[in-house]
Amino acid sequence: MYDLLQVLFTNIEPTYIVECGSMLGGSAIRMAEVLKNNDKPTEIICIDPFTGDVNMWDWEINDGWKFLRLENGIPTIYKRFLANCKYSGFENKILPINATTSVGIKLLKRLFSQNRISQFPNYIYLDSAHGKDETFIELSLCWDCLINNNSILFGDDWGWEAVREDVIKFSNTIQNKTDYQTLHKIHHLMRGSQIVNNNILLYKGQWILFKNVLGNSENQQKFIHDNNSQPNNFSGIKPTIVTDR
Repeated sequence: MYDLLQVLFTNIEPTYIVECGSMLGGSAIRMAEVLKNNDKPTEIICIDPFTGDVNMWDWEINDGWKFLRLENGIPTIYKRFLANCKYSGFENKILPINATTSVGIKLLKRLFSQNRISQFPNYIYLDSAHGKDETFIELSLCWDCLINNNSILFGDDWGWEAVREDVIKFSNTIQNKTDYQTLHKIHHLMRGSQIVNNNILLYKGQWILFKNVLGNSENQQKFIHDNNSQPNNFSGIKPTIVTDR
């Protein structure tokens, strides 16, 4: 994930980042590390009820790794999340909101409408619901909470069937709201990445959608045609060295 974040953050300056589904904070901490290494002051909002999903509750009875680690019937995920953020030194860069994706995203929209926050994020990392149709709902909510251009919705678990099917289903609804130029630029930089369904970038199990609803769809489609018919000219891309390919 480090190499992908390095390329994304270098080429698309993050304003602030929202993560939906943080669990123990692993991915948020990785993002914070990349931001720190690149001297970016960007902060991260983590939206998660920290109560686990149905699978985690079901598996709690099994031997081995326990996701919830219940104390008096209450999951300790949030305590461990806070401990990990503090141990990594990012407790002041990562802000948790104890809420579901639906509640958290709707809260950001309300705060924006009330001028209590000045803008929407330009990055949302979605790793929350993994159920069929539920993921689609969260994709729709998160997409609408991104700024209208030069923004990214991305996530994990492409190998999870319900997630994969809902990402593809959702991508069909945003064909005319996709930033194809940035999509192809990042694809060119990330050796080993691939484009699926015309507007989804895949890299090592991570899926990425690029938003631009302000761009002219005719020009966007012309870029796709030109990109497919002749060698690419990516002279405007900031050079980024990717070591893990």
